Amino acid sequence: MLSEGTVKTRVKRVMSELFLAGRAQAVVVAYETGLVRPGAASAPEYGGLPPGP
Repeated sequence: MLSEGTVKTRVKRVMSELFLAGRAQAVVVAYETGLVRPGAASAPEYGGLPPGP
């Protein structure tokens, strides 16, 4: 299990290495590079999120 502090540090370091200004920019870059596709997060074949309440 990772602590919240560890995750925050890792995310900050990766974003710095990729010259990203914030999480929104990281999302844009992920879409532009094909790392993610629209709708993929909820697709069952990708282990998507379970249905909401």
